Amino acid sequence: MRLATLFLAAAALWSVSFAGRAQVCSSINNEVVSVDVRNDEWTAAKIKANPGDLIIVRASGLVKIAHTLLGEVGPRGAPNGSGRLDMKIGAKTVVPIADRWVGALREPGAFQFRVNAERYRDNSGAYRVNVIVIPAGALPAAVKVDEE
Repeated sequence: MRLATLFLAAAALWSVSFAGRAQVCSSINNEVVSVDVRNDEWTAAKIKANPGDLIIVRASGLVKIAHTLLGEVGPRGAPNGSGRLDMKIGAKTVVPIADRWVGALREPGAFQFRVNAERYRDNSGAYRVNVIVIPAGALPAAVKVDEE
């Protein structure tokens, strides 16, 4: 009888612990942006990030760059960079992100995206860009691991 009681108590504690870990952090922001290859302007996302936030960007889709022999390319673009997805945060440096990018910022800013091309008008297609921002305060503290 006592063993059964201990077993039930352990199961109850385990389920509470597991349920707590499975909850979604409400401060994590997510936005999907469509970046049209015909647009020579930067496509702005509404989502913003602060210094120390973890940023995850994933892109998918195919675009056709006109007046080239490339055919359709994905967000990584061609070897010459044509068709590659680029990102700019604020008015700062352009970052080639291709199909994924993970990083953090030193300065706060808003995200903008554009497809790298020499000409835009005759191109076709769009990339689907998913931006996830995890606030720095939502990340667990770093733990030093001792070498064995």
